Amino acid sequence: MGGMEVDERCRGHQDLRSAILAVYAHRSQTECVLLDDKIAQKWDRNTRNFLVYDDFAHRDFRCIFVLLSILFVTLFVVTGIAVATIGFTSLSQFRFIVIDDGVVLHNNVSVGLMYDGNPLMIDRIAENRSSSIVTFASSFPVASNGWFLSVDGNFSLPKSFKLEGSEDGHSWVVIGASGKMFRCPSFVEARWNFRTDIYFELGACEDRCTDSSRAPCCWAGNTRFFKIDHRWTWPMLYVPTMNLVLMLVCSALAVVCTNQGRTQMIPTVLSLGFAVGGATSVIFAVLWCALPDALGVRHPEESALAWLLGFSNLVLGIATLHAKPRHFVNVIIALGVLVEASHLAHFFIQGGAQASGEGGVLASLHGGFVLLLGVAL
Repeated sequence: MGGMEVDERCRGHQDLRSAILAVYAHRSQTECVLLDDKIAQKWDRNTRNFLVYDDFAHRDFRCIFVLLSILFVTLFVVTGIAVATIGFTSLSQFRFIVIDDGVVLHNNVSVGLMYDGNPLMIDRIAENRSSSIVTFASSFPVASNGWFLSVDGNFSLPKSFKLEGSEDGHSWVVIGASGKMFRCPSFVEARWNFRTDIYFELGACEDRCTDSSRAPCCWAGNTRFFKIDHRWTWPMLYVPTMNLVLMLVCSALAVVCTNQGRTQMIPTVLSLGFAVGGATSVIFAVLWCALPDALGVRHPEESALAWLLGFSNLVLGIATLHAKPRHFVNVIIALGVLVEASHLAHFFIQGGAQASGEGGVLASLHGGFVLLLGVAL
């Protein structure tokens, strides 16, 4: 090696990395011939390793990660507020509609509103009733985050129904139904998805209604009260928490990509991000299964997305640490595929027969963006 001619672009560089970067700065893949035999032997093995990660710094990917950090911190605030106010409405006109075919709404069935689990006494200026619809109105908007049904004696309730609210009596929005699931497509929103294709479940009733009663059903004399509560629960914090994790990971990648000397930390940062995201998802999946809502009911069916993303992130975290740099892009594409599949699977689970095209587009945003980033690399 000592007698061989040295590539001019490598002259003056005493280590492998600076020599590689000298070549890369000229946008060439030509191999340098180095004076040091030991360094020369490492060339073939390490050249691509350095160039793959330094490409992030060379192309302005740091700008992309900065923008993503801003996006995710914005979503963290927006979804945090959405979770804190989920189910809250302030309307003045309401109508209860029975969906069951052939089911008659008896006169002994009443509908009312709740706030923080407590029934509200409202001045009803108008109330009309038919065999399948009950409408009532208040003289002023009523703030509520839940509602209730009351029925005298052992009369049965309809299995499928919905409650709608309006400000003007013309534009109606669904504010409750016989079934509901938590909707968080691509972590860009957090709200209830009210479904009439899920039948209302009549559980056992407590013997007596009290102010501290958390049961979804209780007796008050000869009347049964069925509570439907729309308040937030701790597992719903999964959405803003994941946006916070994504913001921290993108911020760390932006810092690493700012300096070419730190780009070798990219797989470490990504692996740590996958590990934190996976662990966070698994923790919240357990919370969905273990923690009851305000009425003491657990909802393990809501944990599907957290389980899917949890194990996907943990697997990719291990793969990133052990993958060769030239397979780095494949890891990003695999992440996009898994995220896309997880969000779409959860979308169809929580949407059921009422799944909409708009919801599908929202559910595809997160995984679709990661896939595009992987292809662009």
